[in-house]
Amino acid sequence: MDDASPRIAICGAGISGLTLAGILARALRGTNARIAVFERAPRDSDQGYGLDLNEFGQEALARAGVYHRYWELSRPRSDKFALCSPRSIEPLSFSYRPPWLMEHFPGRYHARPESNREKLRDVLLEALELHGNSTVHFETAAWDIREIVGEHGSTAELLDGDGCSLCVYDLVIDAMGLHSKLRHHRVSDPVGLHYEGAVLIHGMVDNPEATFPPELMKAFELYGT
Repeated sequence: MDDASPRIAICGAGISGLTLAGILARALRGTNARIAVFERAPRDSDQGYGLDLNEFGQEALARAGVYHRYWELSRPRSDKFALCSPRSIEPLSFSYRPPWLMEHFPGRYHARPESNREKLRDVLLEALELHGNSTVHFETAAWDIREIVGEHGSTAELLDGDGCSLCVYDLVIDAMGLHSKLRHHRVSDPVGLHYEGAVLIHGMVDNPEATFPPELMKAFELYGT
Protein backbone atom coordinates (compact mmCIF):
# COMPACT_ATOMS: atom_id res chain seq x y z
CA MET A 1 0.00 0.00 0.00
CA ASP A 2 1.21 3.48 -0.82
CA ASP A 3 1.29 5.16 2.61
CA ALA A 4 1.10 8.61 1.04
CA SER A 5 -2.10 7.98 -0.92
CA PRO A 6 -3.78 4.66 -0.07
CA ARG A 7 -6.82 3.70 -2.11
CA ILE A 8 -9.38 1.89 0.05
CA ALA A 9 -12.63 0.25 -1.06
CA ILE A 10 -15.42 -0.79 1.33
CA CYS A 11 -18.04 -3.10 -0.17
CA GLY A 12 -21.38 -2.50 1.53
CA ALA A 13 -22.98 0.75 2.75
CA GLY A 14 -24.85 -0.63 5.72
CA ILE A 15 -24.26 0.56 9.28
CA SER A 16 -21.00 -1.37 9.65
CA GLY A 17 -19.55 -0.35 6.29
CA LEU A 18 -20.37 3.34 6.72
CA THR A 19 -19.13 3.38 10.32
CA LEU A 20 -15.81 1.92 9.21
CA ALA A 21 -15.65 4.45 6.38
CA GLY A 22 -16.16 7.23 8.92
CA ILE A 23 -13.43 5.88 11.21
CA LEU A 24 -10.95 5.63 8.32
CA ALA A 25 -11.95 9.02 6.90
CA ARG A 26 -11.17 10.68 10.24
CA ALA A 27 -7.94 8.76 10.78
CA LEU A 28 -6.64 9.60 7.29
CA ARG A 29 -7.49 13.31 7.29
CA GLY A 30 -4.64 15.41 5.99
CA THR A 31 -3.39 12.65 3.69
CA ASN A 32 -4.08 11.90 0.04
CA ALA A 33 -6.00 8.76 0.96
CA ARG A 34 -9.24 8.09 -0.90
CA ILE A 35 -12.06 5.87 0.36
CA ALA A 36 -14.74 4.46 -1.95
CA VAL A 37 -17.86 2.70 -0.66
CA PHE A 38 -19.85 0.49 -3.04
CA GLU A 39 -23.50 -0.37 -2.37
CA ARG A 40 -25.68 -2.53 -4.62
CA ALA A 41 -28.98 -0.99 -3.41
CA PRO A 42 -30.37 2.49 -4.17
CA ARG A 43 -29.77 5.37 -1.77
CA ASP A 44 -33.38 5.32 -0.53
CA SER A 45 -33.68 1.55 0.01
CA ASP A 46 -35.52 0.37 3.14
CA GLN A 47 -33.13 0.03 6.10
CA GLY A 48 -35.52 -1.49 8.62
CA TYR A 49 -36.13 0.24 11.92
CA GLY A 50 -34.72 -1.02 15.19
CA LEU A 51 -31.08 -1.29 16.15
CA ASP A 52 -29.55 -1.93 19.58
CA LEU A 53 -25.89 -0.95 19.95
CA ASN A 54 -23.79 -2.39 22.77
CA GLU A 55 -20.78 -0.61 24.21
CA PHE A 56 -18.57 -1.68 21.30
CA GLY A 57 -21.01 -0.35 18.73
CA GLN A 58 -21.24 2.94 20.60
CA GLU A 59 -17.45 3.16 20.76
CA ALA A 60 -17.34 2.67 16.98
CA LEU A 61 -19.76 5.59 16.53
CA ALA A 62 -17.53 7.74 18.72
CA ARG A 63 -14.48 6.84 16.62
CA ALA A 64 -16.49 7.71 13.49
CA GLY A 65 -17.23 11.13 15.02
CA VAL A 66 -21.03 10.85 15.21
CA TYR A 67 -21.68 9.78 18.82
CA HIS A 68 -22.89 13.29 19.71
CA ARG A 69 -26.00 12.49 17.64
CA TYR A 70 -26.62 9.05 19.18
CA TRP A 71 -29.44 10.13 21.50
CA GLU A 72 -30.99 12.27 18.80
CA LEU A 73 -31.81 9.11 16.82
CA SER A 74 -32.56 6.85 19.80
CA ARG A 75 -35.88 6.45 21.58
CA PRO A 76 -35.83 7.68 25.20
CA ARG A 77 -36.55 5.03 27.84
CA SER A 78 -36.54 2.26 25.23
CA ASP A 79 -33.83 0.43 27.16
CA LYS A 80 -36.37 -0.36 29.89
CA PHE A 81 -37.96 -3.80 30.02
CA ALA A 82 -41.37 -4.42 31.59
CA LEU A 83 -43.05 -7.69 32.56
CA CYS A 84 -46.85 -7.47 32.40
CA SER A 85 -49.75 -9.80 33.17
CA PRO A 86 -52.06 -10.89 30.30
CA ARG A 87 -54.92 -9.30 32.27
CA SER A 88 -53.38 -5.90 32.85
CA ILE A 89 -50.90 -3.50 31.29
CA GLU A 90 -49.71 -2.44 34.72
CA PRO A 91 -46.20 -3.92 35.00
CA LEU A 92 -45.55 -6.62 37.53
CA SER A 93 -41.89 -5.60 37.40
CA PHE A 94 -39.48 -3.77 35.16
CA SER A 95 -35.74 -3.35 34.85
CA TYR A 96 -33.67 -0.38 33.78
CA ARG A 97 -30.31 1.27 34.33
CA PRO A 98 -30.43 4.45 36.44
CA PRO A 99 -28.92 7.44 34.59
CA TRP A 100 -26.33 8.08 37.30
CA LEU A 101 -24.93 4.55 36.84
CA MET A 102 -24.64 5.08 33.07
CA GLU A 103 -22.95 8.43 33.64
CA HIS A 104 -20.36 7.30 36.20
CA PHE A 105 -19.78 3.70 35.06
CA PRO A 106 -20.38 3.71 31.28
CA GLY A 107 -18.16 0.69 30.72
CA ARG A 108 -20.43 -1.54 32.81
CA TYR A 109 -23.82 0.17 32.83
CA HIS A 110 -24.00 1.59 29.32
CA ALA A 111 -27.38 2.47 27.87
CA ARG A 112 -28.82 0.42 25.02
CA PRO A 113 -31.84 2.33 23.71
CA GLU A 114 -33.66 1.40 20.53
CA SER A 115 -32.02 3.38 17.72
CA ASN A 116 -33.42 4.20 14.31
CA ARG A 117 -31.32 2.36 11.75
CA GLU A 118 -32.31 4.56 8.80
CA LYS A 119 -31.56 7.80 10.67
CA LEU A 120 -28.21 6.46 11.85
CA ARG A 121 -27.30 5.61 8.27
CA ASP A 122 -28.20 9.14 7.17
CA VAL A 123 -26.03 10.60 9.94
CA LEU A 124 -23.07 8.46 8.84
CA LEU A 125 -23.54 9.51 5.20
CA GLU A 126 -23.68 13.20 6.18
CA ALA A 127 -20.47 12.87 8.17
CA LEU A 128 -18.66 11.25 5.23
CA GLU A 129 -19.61 14.14 2.96
CA LEU A 130 -18.01 16.59 5.40
CA HIS A 131 -14.66 14.78 5.40
CA GLY A 132 -14.26 15.18 1.64
CA ASN A 133 -12.02 12.13 1.20
CA SER A 134 -14.78 9.53 0.71
CA THR A 135 -17.27 8.67 -2.03
CA VAL A 136 -20.32 6.39 -1.79
CA HIS A 137 -21.44 4.70 -5.02
CA PHE A 138 -25.04 3.46 -4.82
CA GLU A 139 -26.52 0.92 -7.22
CA THR A 140 -22.98 -0.30 -7.85
CA ALA A 141 -22.40 -3.88 -6.76
CA ALA A 142 -18.95 -5.33 -6.18
CA TRP A 143 -19.24 -8.81 -7.68
CA ASP A 144 -15.70 -10.14 -7.70
CA ILE A 145 -12.09 -9.22 -7.02
CA ARG A 146 -8.86 -9.90 -8.88
CA GLU A 147 -5.31 -9.63 -7.58
CA ILE A 148 -2.84 -7.64 -9.65
CA VAL A 149 0.78 -8.44 -8.86
CA GLY A 150 3.25 -5.68 -9.57
CA GLU A 151 6.87 -4.83 -8.97
CA HIS A 152 6.16 -3.29 -5.56
CA GLY A 153 3.55 -5.77 -4.34
CA SER A 154 -0.04 -6.54 -5.20
CA THR A 155 -3.23 -4.54 -5.52
CA ALA A 156 -6.87 -5.57 -5.87
CA GLU A 157 -9.13 -4.83 -8.82
CA LEU A 158 -12.85 -4.77 -8.02
CA LEU A 159 -15.22 -6.05 -10.69
CA ASP A 160 -18.94 -5.49 -11.18
CA GLY A 161 -21.52 -8.08 -12.26
CA ASP A 162 -20.51 -7.76 -15.91
CA GLY A 163 -16.84 -8.28 -15.13
CA CYS A 164 -16.01 -4.62 -15.72
CA SER A 165 -13.46 -2.91 -13.51
CA LEU A 166 -14.67 -0.64 -10.70
CA CYS A 167 -11.08 0.48 -10.08
CA VAL A 168 -7.89 -0.80 -8.46
CA TYR A 169 -7.36 -0.50 -4.70
CA ASP A 170 -4.62 -1.08 -2.18
CA LEU A 171 -7.11 -2.43 0.36
CA VAL A 172 -10.59 -3.94 -0.11
CA ILE A 173 -12.89 -4.54 2.87
CA ASP A 174 -15.95 -6.79 2.59
CA ALA A 175 -18.88 -5.36 4.59
CA MET A 176 -21.68 -6.88 2.50
CA GLY A 177 -22.83 -9.30 5.18
CA LEU A 178 -25.15 -12.17 4.31
CA HIS A 179 -25.24 -11.58 0.55
CA SER A 180 -21.51 -11.03 0.09
CA LYS A 181 -20.13 -11.92 -3.32
CA LEU A 182 -16.57 -11.81 -2.00
CA ARG A 183 -16.91 -14.23 0.91
CA HIS A 184 -15.48 -17.18 -1.02
CA HIS A 185 -12.17 -15.29 -1.30
CA ARG A 186 -11.90 -15.20 2.50
CA VAL A 187 -13.44 -18.41 3.84
CA SER A 188 -14.40 -21.86 2.58
CA ASP A 189 -18.20 -21.97 2.35
CA PRO A 190 -19.18 -25.06 0.31
CA VAL A 191 -22.82 -25.05 1.50
CA GLY A 192 -23.60 -21.34 1.08
CA LEU A 193 -27.03 -19.95 1.88
CA HIS A 194 -29.43 -22.66 3.02
CA TYR A 195 -32.57 -23.10 5.13
CA GLU A 196 -32.03 -24.27 8.72
CA GLY A 197 -35.67 -24.50 9.83
CA ALA A 198 -36.14 -21.07 11.40
CA VAL A 199 -38.24 -18.20 10.06
CA LEU A 200 -38.03 -14.59 11.22
CA ILE A 201 -40.96 -12.35 10.32
CA HIS A 202 -40.29 -8.61 10.33
CA GLY A 203 -43.25 -6.29 10.01
CA MET A 204 -44.38 -2.80 10.89
CA VAL A 205 -47.65 -1.28 12.11
CA ASP A 206 -48.04 2.00 10.23
CA ASN A 207 -50.59 3.53 12.59
CA PRO A 208 -50.40 1.91 16.05
CA GLU A 209 -52.61 4.62 17.57
CA ALA A 210 -55.49 3.41 15.40
CA THR A 211 -54.74 -0.28 16.00
CA PHE A 212 -54.04 -0.64 19.72
CA PRO A 213 -56.01 0.49 22.80
CA PRO A 214 -54.94 3.84 24.30
CA GLU A 215 -53.88 2.09 27.51
CA LEU A 216 -51.41 -0.09 25.60
CA MET A 217 -49.99 2.91 23.72
CA LYS A 218 -49.46 4.67 27.04
CA ALA A 219 -47.49 1.69 28.30
CA PHE A 220 -45.28 1.82 25.21
CA GLU A 221 -44.37 5.41 26.05
CA LEU A 222 -42.83 4.28 29.34
CA TYR A 223 -41.43 0.84 28.60
CA GLY A 224 -39.63 0.02 25.40
CA THR A 225 -40.98 0.24 21.88
